[in-house]
Amino acid sequence: MGPKTPPHPSYHEFHRIHRATRAMKVSTHLAKSQNILLTIHTRHVDPVLQYRDMASQSQLNGWGDLVYPGLVSIVARWSFRYRNIIHKSFFAFIEMVYLKS
Repeated sequence: MGPKTPPHPSYHEFHRIHRATRAMKVSTHLAKSQNILLTIHTRHVDPVLQYRDMASQSQLNGWGDLVYPGLVSIVARWSFRYRNIIHKSFFAFIEMVYLKS
């Protein structure tokens, strides 16, 4: 294995937010009712979650740039080993971003 890629500057900020949202119980049903378009790409797997939002589109690309046009942009570095974080807490994370508008 080669040298590790250094984390994105906002990596630690994401984990601070992740810890703050860990206790939140936000279901996939809530995410669907909010009409959130969420596309997660990692460097190792296909997109794992997709929701449609006709009003504002957001996507999480291979480097984890989460962009809500007109709302907020939070950047976090994602990789295959963070798949469990995505699965367990991503809706809480998205909801927190959504409410910052």
